Amino acid sequence: MKHRLVIICIVTFVFLFSLTERPVFANEIKWYSAEEGLLLGKKEGKKVFMNFYADWCNYCKQMEATTFKDYRVVGALNSKFIAVRVNTEKNKEIAQQYFVRGLPTSWFLTETGEKISNLPGYVEPEMLLKILSYIGEDKYQSISFKTYLESQ
Repeated sequence: MKHRLVIICIVTFVFLFSLTERPVFANEIKWYSAEEGLLLGKKEGKKVFMNFYADWCNYCKQMEATTFKDYRVVGALNSKFIAVRVNTEKNKEIAQQYFVRGLPTSWFLTETGEKISNLPGYVEPEMLLKILSYIGEDKYQSISFKTYLESQ
């Protein structure tokens, strides 16, 4: 009888625990194609972070291995932006649209796909977090990035 009661309590606890909302912690960035990401940005009302790379690019690989693996960057991009990755070797037309001359290059776009600014080169996690905050909070509309950093 005691064993049955213990089993019933455990099953009830597991069932109730499964009903509660738990935060989902992603350990990687949810990347979209350019077309899919731009549509989703409009639909969800989120800004778009577009990263251009190539398989042969060492700084692109470094950014993938460090910056894009940082849990804070992952969280910021997944929650506040639609993240897009564009392989310039496979999508030359899109790279030309965004005037990509060197790699890696990242672009920030409004919810409607308008260009905000580009960010050339490898970017450390700490700096990208500051830039994501600056763009994500619409501070770029009222103050310079330098002023924003000084206020932090």
